[in-house]
Amino acid sequence: MIERLLQIKRSVTLFCAETDGMQNKTLTSNMWNLLASVKGLLEPVENLTKDLSSYDAFLSLVIPAVLGLGLALQSDNRDSGLITMKSGLTDAVRERFEPLLTNTVATAATALDPRYKLTFFPD
Repeated sequence: MIERLLQIKRSVTLFCAETDGMQNKTLTSNMWNLLASVKGLLEPVENLTKDLSSYDAFLSLVIPAVLGLGLALQSDNRDSGLITMKSGLTDAVRERFEPLLTNTVATAATALDPRYKLTFFPD
């Protein structure tokens, strides 16, 4: 949705400028920049969702993908206005997927996959 809104930015701005009563409802340049930053922050989440939801996804992909998402969110140095959103996303990912690191089936699947082996396990 944000990506589409950014694509039609010019049309939205023109519509608000030319429509009576909409001049004060247009998005400011700061708002457009914030939307672009939010889109960039959410792209790794979208990619992970698509990868893990695909028909040919394997269980051994889940742990590396989730740990990679956590690293991507931590290393993202975008707009300071997104600090709360980034920390919320990081906490939510950690809370939901941390138990997976102790799941015997998931860890065995990742460890036995020749692409990953024990690379993603700290202990």
